[in-house]
Amino acid sequence: DAVSDAIEAHLSHGQLVALDGLVAELRMDRITVFLALLFLAARTELTLHQPDFYGPLLVQKAMSPS
Repeated sequence: DAVSDAIEAHLSHGQLVALDGLVAELRMDRITVFLALLFLAARTELTLHQPDFYGPLLVQKAMSPS
């Protein structure tokens, strides 16, 4: 959960952040961050976007229901 908390702390509502940016900011290895993102996405706490097949993976904090 420490990785999840660190990721969520670096995301602002509505802001898209690249996976590479998160890895650099968190100073963690790419696999650890990627797996944490998958779990958070499965819990609908964030959304993952990849507009191009080999393009960067973009992360966005999920909007809270109004």
